[in-house]
Amino acid sequence: MSKPKAWLVSGLTTPDATDMDKRWATSYHHQQFDDFIAEVGNALRDVEFHRTGANRATVYRKGDTHALGEIGYDNTKANGSGEKTYFVLSRRIENEKYARHSWQRHLAASKVLKTAVKAACTYLMPFSCSEAVEATRDVARQIINDRVSKAHARARETFRDLTGEAGYASNMTSEFMQELRTHTFMSPKLNNAAAAFYATFDEWKAVESASKEGVYYVGVSDNYGQQVVDTAKVSMTFPYTTECFDRMPAENVADWVHGRVAVLSMVDPLHYVAGVGLRLDDRVFYVIKEKEVA
Repeated sequence: MSKPKAWLVSGLTTPDATDMDKRWATSYHHQQFDDFIAEVGNALRDVEFHRTGANRATVYRKGDTHALGEIGYDNTKANGSGEKTYFVLSRRIENEKYARHSWQRHLAASKVLKTAVKAACTYLMPFSCSEAVEATRDVARQIINDRVSKAHARARETFRDLTGEAGYASNMTSEFMQELRTHTFMSPKLNNAAAAFYATFDEWKAVESASKEGVYYVGVSDNYGQQVVDTAKVSMTFPYTTECFDRMPAENVADWVHGRVAVLSMVDPLHYVAGVGLRLDDRVFYVIKEKEVA
């Protein structure tokens, strides 16, 4: 079933996005849409609007991870007369008049402005922790899976450099190879090759473990002046599960989570850091749990 686009707020506030919003705002559009934006802005607290078309906009709060939803003024009928209506588009709406794969499945439309504003107040809601995970898990999983493949390929290459043999999982993880990692060779070349292999082997197993054992979603939001954090344990393999924990003030988050977010905040978005996790943007992270000391 199709879902409305889950807009990351970070993507709505870039210079390019701001320029696009300004272009649509100054192009031809209906006064009814300006009225709709104004009334929704008055009814909802601290919302911003990013125009994605002449008569369509995404509604968001700057402190959230994801936009609340969308509003518009247009013809929403699949085969209609072209008559325009106010509409609200939200993941929280199930309009059974339309097919499950249709974008109209998730809209509430009305010819009456007051009714449309009421629908906006009802359905334009912040993302819950589980909704945020559902919206971002696929991107995180793809980044991790790509890293597993690349790390595996590097481990196979360094294994071949060390042993001259093909790097199959059974060879690289054998008891013999684990015993050999403490061995010192007479040849500096072999010692360098061994060091390279075990470094790439450890990276491969670490990211593979994150894929198999799951990672932790961390979503940072501003709750009207207070920074709060949503966290969840998220599986990266089927069956996909999400275990959400209670939202908490940022200062109450575990030190290991703070540490990983601090590291990831120094790298580019969509970047994986071995043993730490990955960053989607300034507010959404997937981190690897600190190993417990036996």
